[in-house]
Amino acid sequence: MKKGFTLLELIFVIVLLGVLASVGGSFFKPNYIIDDANFIISKIKETQFEAIGFDKQTFDGGEISSSVGCITLLKNVLKDDNYNIKSDFGGVLSAEIVCFDAKGSPNFDTKKSLILTHSTDSKTIIIEPKSGYCYLEH
Repeated sequence: MKKGFTLLELIFVIVLLGVLASVGGSFFKPNYIIDDANFIISKIKETQFEAIGFDKQTFDGGEISSSVGCITLLKNVLKDDNYNIKSDFGGVLSAEIVCFDAKGSPNFDTKKSLILTHSTDSKTIIIEPKSGYCYLEH
């Protein structure tokens, strides 16, 4: 009667698990474009959060010149030359500024989209008017 496994059987099982893990691991490649789109969304939401409660109005009715509540969306925002970012702000994104007021509303009245393109992949980021809600379109 056999009470255990031989060394050869254990080595065979370990090698078989290693082969299965390497083949299975190749199916789980990171999706960089979704990660980068989520990074842009988080920066927009962070800017909106900073703007809430920050009143740019002075007592005499003028405005404080401050960058609080404004984000400049540059083409090189991701520091990767392989990306191409387009928007309906005005064609290929060069330097678009989105500002939020003290209530968190953006400075535009229509829905805006940013299209992030990398080789064959493309993702669209939507910024809603009035609420400033920002999300990744599916």
